Amino acid sequence: SAFVARDPVSRAQIRWILWSASIGVAIIVPTYIIPLITGKSPLISHPAMMAIITYMAIIFGIAILRFHLFEIEIIINRTLVYATISILLISLYLLVIRLSTVFIQFILQRKDDTLTVFIATITVTLAFSPLRERIQHLIDRAFYRTKLDYQALLSDFSQRLAIGILPDQIHNLLTKTLPSKLQIEQASLFVLNSSGRVFSSLIDTELISISTDHVFAKHIQSTSMPFGRLGTSPTLPLNVLDFMLANNIQICVPLIVRDELIGFFNLGPKLSGDAFNRDEMKMFNALGRHAAVAVENSRLLQTKDHQAEVLSGLHQTAVAVSASLEIDQLLQTLSERVGQLLDVSSVYLCDYDENSEE
Repeated sequence: SAFVARDPVSRAQIRWILWSASIGVAIIVPTYIIPLITGKSPLISHPAMMAIITYMAIIFGIAILRFHLFEIEIIINRTLVYATISILLISLYLLVIRLSTVFIQFILQRKDDTLTVFIATITVTLAFSPLRERIQHLIDRAFYRTKLDYQALLSDFSQRLAIGILPDQIHNLLTKTLPSKLQIEQASLFVLNSSGRVFSSLIDTELISISTDHVFAKHIQSTSMPFGRLGTSPTLPLNVLDFMLANNIQICVPLIVRDELIGFFNLGPKLSGDAFNRDEMKMFNALGRHAAVAVENSRLLQTKDHQAEVLSGLHQTAVAVSASLEIDQLLQTLSERVGQLLDVSSVYLCDYDENSEE
């Protein structure tokens, strides 16, 4: 990783680990471990050695918590869940054993250890699944409220996207409201235009357009999952990584409808400087599916509105032209109508003069 890592988070993970490892190798090994192995007195005191080890643990802690060195949240979560459920199940087993012994002895007037163990085992087996789910829920609420907030955020945005039809509504949700909620620096939304050759912003005044032949667009087309610049695998093409770095893009979420890429939205880095975690990537993946449907519906609506506008304009043009016999008035009306239909700033109608050949 020290040789192939290109993103800041991976380099930060490695930097903190190398610092702590260097401290251990350079101080503890020659001054404490080797003298002990050779039967001599250590060159540093035991408290000093423990202080260095504590320092190393702190360094690893920083790499784990701030730069997501390991999926430490999952490890802690599972440890809490299964440690708690083990204690509860053992307690339940002992309690059932005790109660079953008393009950069976009262009914049968004798002890039956086999029946007691059978009842206790069945009870624990039946209680395991609902108890684990309940404990998981309680621990998530107590220690992982952020994860629950992501679920609520996904539900909220999915509902908003479902009722959002106008392009500016969808654009504002994904590029303004979402970054504000997640404390992200910036976001941009690109949609495939009617020609099928260019990805451009859903709002014409925003940012740039990207051709479908662009390296970044080609990489998006080759994947159906959100991918990130930070903490990504070395397989991410270097030119794609350079483009993301140049445009301050940290996460790209493809928008796919019926196995067709219709667009994508990009997210910049967090204001805190932290990397995106697994729960956030899952949320972006689900949000991308909802956003893709919303964008596609908006595009279809725009196409139908445009077709209706063109047909109406053609009809009005035909009526206006047929109502005039004056050539100057006819040409003036025609140029105005054509300009409106094509949404251009000016239209020129030229007449060929045979005498001057102009």
